[in-house]
Amino acid sequence: INVRVQQPQSAFLCDGAPCTQLDLGVQEFTAGSSDCSTELEFTVSDLTPVSDGESKYIISISKDPENPGPESMTLDLIEPGELQQTYKVVWTPQVGVDDRRDGFRTCLIAHDAFFMSTQRLCFSAVVRKCKYCMREGETLEAVGRRFGVDWLQIYMANPHIKDPDNLAPSERLINLGALYTVRAGDYLELLSQRFFQRADELQRLNTDVDEDGGIRAGMVMCVMPPVCSVDCLYGTDCYTY
Repeated sequence: INVRVQQPQSAFLCDGAPCTQLDLGVQEFTAGSSDCSTELEFTVSDLTPVSDGESKYIISISKDPENPGPESMTLDLIEPGELQQTYKVVWTPQVGVDDRRDGFRTCLIAHDAFFMSTQRLCFSAVVRKCKYCMREGETLEAVGRRFGVDWLQIYMANPHIKDPDNLAPSERLINLGALYTVRAGDYLELLSQRFFQRADELQRLNTDVDEDGGIRAGMVMCVMPPVCSVDCLYGTDCYTY
C-alpha cells in the first residue's frame, strides 16, 4: 500500500482564484448603529492538487494575534464547506472611541487545523469620515448634540431625508458634513477660518490630522461649516454670530 501525505496550501480566494493582492489597504467602516455595519467577506481553500478519491484539507480563518484589529470586530463562519469556507468580518465603530489616526491594523490568517500552512491577509480598518448611522429612535437633534452642531445643519446636509421628525430606516445613514480635499498651501488655521470651525473641532472630526495641526495636500477632511449662524455681506464677507 502506498500512502502519500500532501502538505496543505492554505489560500485566500478572490473571484474563485488565489488572491494576488494580500494587502487590501484602507477599509472604511461606518460609525453609529449596527444597522449600517460594513461587512467584508473572505473565502479560503486548500490549493493542494489531489487525485480522484483524495481529500483536501479544510482551511479556516483566524485573527492574527499580533494584528487582531479592533476588539469589537467580529469574524464569523457563514458558509462552511469541505472544499472552501467563507467568513464574514463585521465592525461597527463607536464615535469618540474608535477614531484613531492610523486606524486599526487588521490581519487574518488562513490555515489548516495544524497550522502547517498559513497565508496572511491584512488591511487597515478606519472610521468612515463624515458618515454616521443613526440608531432606531435617535433624532437629528440628538445627533447634532453629539457632534456639537445645530440639528438643522445635519438636516440640510442630507437632502434625502423627507421628514426630519420621522426618519425611515433607509434614511438613517446620514452625512455629517462635506468632504474637502486639502490643496497645496492650505493649513489648519486657514481651513478653520474658511469653514467657520475651530481648529480643535476639525481635529476631532479628522483624527489623521497631526497633533500639531499639520495637514498635507491631497488629504481628505470632513468639514461641518455652520449654516444657521452665518451672515454674509456682499456674498463673501462672512462672519458667525
